[in-house]
Amino acid sequence: MTARTLLPILIAIFGLRESVLAAVPSVRLRTTLSSDQSSLTVLLSPDVSAAGCRYDIFSAEDKKLLAGNFKSARRVVTVDGAASRFALQTFRVPQLRKGDEKSTARRIFFATRTRCGRETKVSNVTSIRIALQKRSGEKSFRSWVQTLSKRLLPRLVTLDRAFPNLSFSAPVALENAGDGTDRLFVVQQGGQILVFQNDNAVPSATTFLDLSARITTGGERGLLGLAFHPNFETNGFFYVNYTDLSGNTVVSRFTRSLGDANSADPNSELILLGITQPFANHNGGALAFGLDGFLYISVGDGGSGGDPQGNGQNRGALLGKILRIDVDHVSGGLNYSIPSENPYRGNVSGFREEIFAYGVRNPWRMSIDPLTGFLWAGDVGQNAYEEVDVISAGGNYGWNTMEGLHCYNPSSGCDQSGLTLPLAEYSHSVGNSITGGHVYRGSENPSLDGMYIYGDFISGVIFGLSQDGGRTQVNQLFATDHLISSFGIDESRELFLLSYGDGEIYRFSAN
Repeated sequence: MTARTLLPILIAIFGLRESVLAAVPSVRLRTTLSSDQSSLTVLLSPDVSAAGCRYDIFSAEDKKLLAGNFKSARRVVTVDGAASRFALQTFRVPQLRKGDEKSTARRIFFATRTRCGRETKVSNVTSIRIALQKRSGEKSFRSWVQTLSKRLLPRLVTLDRAFPNLSFSAPVALENAGDGTDRLFVVQQGGQILVFQNDNAVPSATTFLDLSARITTGGERGLLGLAFHPNFETNGFFYVNYTDLSGNTVVSRFTRSLGDANSADPNSELILLGITQPFANHNGGALAFGLDGFLYISVGDGGSGGDPQGNGQNRGALLGKILRIDVDHVSGGLNYSIPSENPYRGNVSGFREEIFAYGVRNPWRMSIDPLTGFLWAGDVGQNAYEEVDVISAGGNYGWNTMEGLHCYNPSSGCDQSGLTLPLAEYSHSVGNSITGGHVYRGSENPSLDGMYIYGDFISGVIFGLSQDGGRTQVNQLFATDHLISSFGIDESRELFLLSYGDGEIYRFSAN
């Protein structure tokens, strides 16, 4: 969500009480806002134990709904089974009218009528308070609403401490091995990978691998990425991304210990790739295996500010890129090979063949959607904008010509031909450092299904990006007090958040 589209709207839900009628299921009402803040979407969540019922949502300017004053009725389709358990209806958000300049809010009253066979139940009224859109003096009004809305925006999910007995030091990644053991692996920036069972009551974690003696850590350096080979269960291979004692990027393969599944052999390192880093920041560091079986690597532009070496647009360099390599084969004296589908394989222009896409600044966390295979990344901005990208082969994501959807060098009138613009962005009035997340494909939070969940490291805001019919919508799901360093998923594709400051792991749970 950008500052340009974030209009001043505040919603506070006062709770819903419903009459009881045994044969008619209960319903819950929640609300979300459109990305342009012009419409209010009511989420109706029925109890699906009674299938085949019909639901109507009503809104009105008074509390006479129960007396039959059903204004603005929106009929919801028949809900039949868990697959259809959520129904949405959209209402236009009111504007300030002439003469209403002193008003700051208006109440809208909602209720539902549930029909199951011959029985009908009308819920008690839900009161929703909406701060009105103001046509003048918007800047100060927006600031007031933004401050309050971080606390009061309705939440579709909550964050619960996932492992109360565990705490970590500067956690930056959480992965699962995909080997059916339901274990989780947490990467600590200082050089350790810890492993433990995915159990709320787990008493402790075990050190899987300790690379602290081989790395430079602090700031944006350290042990930054981890990915397990798709056949880890049989070959025991996993891959790490770290900054070595000289401050350069190293991508290596290690092997699980033969006699202990909860430890790795520290002497098994096979270095695949080394990249010289001219500055101490913008290392990227994420690793992910695609559905194609290839290893994807995010690499920042080399650091400093503004990409002084022009690495983002230089296809002769590995900095400022998303790389793709084949770790199952070797060729050309390398410990990997170049996939035949890589866009610059066999080129005669001096472009690095490992490049999958280019023009990124500092992609901090990326992930593969297990359903579509799309590669999602959060690219940290320079001075003004953070962006979300879906990375495709040969794509040029614009840095340092562009920052988000805006010209950076030059500051206006830049040539955007051939560039792939971000799917979404937000300004530094909302947050200052994006942390890429995951497309939710779990089962415990159906309201998030198919939504790309990501956050901001500094502000603690969590966003949800959804797509419908080619349209992209972003909502601020809620604000937190966490320094959000990463998101991760378990073998069931349930979602977790890593809090860098307090070292805790939080689980996304249905509200």
